[in-house]
Order: sequence, then C-alpha cells, then structure tokens
Amino acid sequence: MAATLYLTNRRLLPILPLLFVPSVFPSDMSSTLLEEALKKIPNQQVLVNVVSRRVRQLSQGHPSMIDHGPRLGYSDIALKEIIEGKLTYELITPELPESEQ
Repeated sequence: MAATLYLTNRRLLPILPLLFVPSVFPSDMSSTLLEEALKKIPNQQVLVNVVSRRVRQLSQGHPSMIDHGPRLGYSDIALKEIIEGKLTYELITPELPESEQ
C-alpha cells in the first residue's frame, strides 16, 4: 500500500517508494566505475577515503586529471582518475622508536 501526499489543491498523489528515485541508487555507469576502481584499490575502506578526499578537492576547484564530459559527477571523476592510474595512494605505517622494537 502506497502512502499518499496531499497537494495544495487537495488532490491525492501516491508517494512512490524510494526504489524508483534515480538519485538514491548509483547508475550503471557508477557501479561499473566502482567495480573497475576496486580492481586498482581492493580495500573498500581505502577506496572510500581516497574518493572522498578527491571529491573534496574537486569541489573546491582543483582541476581534474582526466578529460570528462559536462554531466559527470565529482565521485565519477575521482573513480575514473583511479581507474586510469592518475590517482593513487600510499599507506604509511608509523615507525616505532627503537626502544619499542
């Protein structure tokens, strides 16, 4: 049973379930990009951190390292940069002092 929403003219409109809202789920292109990026950075937590940092940079005006279309979002740009090898990461492990070794 769908919920209803009253409009100002008192017509009833069914509220569609969230499954039909296109912005809730990634598009086929985004999921394909995500699968390809996971081949370059297999750890999902690291991938999320790399993409989120790059999205923040892009949203602040930093230039993209790839050619892209006008309708590509920041996260898709970051994923494509990872896939093309333009964006990498390095895990840094803290060095222990010699007394603790």
